[in-house]
Amino acid sequence: MSGQILIVDDLSLSRMILRAKLDSACFDSLMAATGTQALELAHKHQPDLILLDYSLPDLDGADVCRRLRAAERTRDIPIIIYSSDQSRDVRLRALKAGADDFLCKPLDESYLMSRLRNLLRSSGTRHDLKRQATPALRRGLAEASVSFSRRARVIRICGPDKTARDTLSALGLDDTPCLSETLTLQQALGLKTRGPAPDVFIIAPDVIAQHGVHVISDLQSRAATRRASIIVVMPPEMRVQASMALDLGATDVLRLPLDEEEAQLRLAAAIRRKQQADALRKAFDTELTLASRDPLTGLFNRRHALSKLQQMCKPFEAGRARDFAVLMIDLDNFKQVNDRFGHNAGDDVLVEATRRIRQVIRPTDVVARYGGEEFLVILPRTDLTVAQRIARRICQEIKGAPYPLQNGATLLQLTASLGMTVHHPGAEEDHTLCIHKVIDRADRAMRRAKQDGRNRVIIDDEVLQQDTEEMRATKA
Repeated sequence: MSGQILIVDDLSLSRMILRAKLDSACFDSLMAATGTQALELAHKHQPDLILLDYSLPDLDGADVCRRLRAAERTRDIPIIIYSSDQSRDVRLRALKAGADDFLCKPLDESYLMSRLRNLLRSSGTRHDLKRQATPALRRGLAEASVSFSRRARVIRICGPDKTARDTLSALGLDDTPCLSETLTLQQALGLKTRGPAPDVFIIAPDVIAQHGVHVISDLQSRAATRRASIIVVMPPEMRVQASMALDLGATDVLRLPLDEEEAQLRLAAAIRRKQQADALRKAFDTELTLASRDPLTGLFNRRHALSKLQQMCKPFEAGRARDFAVLMIDLDNFKQVNDRFGHNAGDDVLVEATRRIRQVIRPTDVVARYGGEEFLVILPRTDLTVAQRIARRICQEIKGAPYPLQNGATLLQLTASLGMTVHHPGAEEDHTLCIHKVIDRADRAMRRAKQDGRNRVIIDDEVLQQDTEEMRATKA
């Protein structure tokens, strides 16, 4: 695994030992001896992770961590603070400053490397996405950095051990902004995708003792639970299992006996990271939607419509091919609207025409803004008779009531010319050629409609010829 890690320690021997461990694991490293140097190197190089000694000659680790979290360039870098001072106050101060973890010296090498891999893995996707983010996505990422406000759903997974149940109940989750409940492992694995998804699972030590750390993989393999953060509670002697849990994808490990305030801080951090990930996914969903939509009308754009058409044209299994129809719609004399009333009026007309087309088509149909004042409608599993009826209704709706403009003083009358074709996908047909052929046939029919006087539906000649031949064959 590649990655650049900043080591911050005032003792040169400690820096060299850590650097040797990282080199053996194929990590690159930077080194700083003071908090000021650490801040400078972090802003300049933006390392993938920071290993930070709490005791430094100029600033303590909590102060350095707090300053890194306050700066936009460094706020998302994972930070592990370590110290020979094992006091509760130092540990809590580090976590409150924003550290992802606090480790005590001497460092457990196996756990340290598992924690490094764990944090680098969880931050890697976010880092990669931020590098290629568009302005809209960056806004979503910025919103994701704000403190969470939605009440999280936290689920305790407990076994029959009453002591373990009491241990998790003592966490006082009801004092945090979350909805908490207790389930058995079987109940947690049986959760459905309906309803609010869990944000965090807290797994009791007796569940780990009975089923092993692979329950983490089991939870992450289910659709309803795979995105939840997972915190495992373990006794201190389960050092190997703690490292394995992190490598399997656990968000954090809490050691017994639990410190309630520390557990609360770690839980809050897990919830915050989970909801940031949700906000990131939401931003990308929005981005993907925008990439397939026309911003004015909200219809699918040309690229998306052609991809849908490509799916329709792909060869089907024998006997499963289905007719589909394509309508090409052009608003008549639309250029005159822009020339006489301006482009804002033209936009008003396009939005209203979109509304009228949507009133006619069925839920399974696809309508797209093909370009300018042209619309493309794809009618799956539709024969000539049904397609003709839909096309005529669209023509009537567009011609119907006058189009109001936003100034409220002008009403416009508008018509449309429609070209229509029906296609039957063949098993041996090249679907790429099929797309061009279907679009060309609908477009030629639409141009004929305009030439013949506009405000009408013209059916593609090949469809009419096929229909006539089928009727003759039926009579024979």
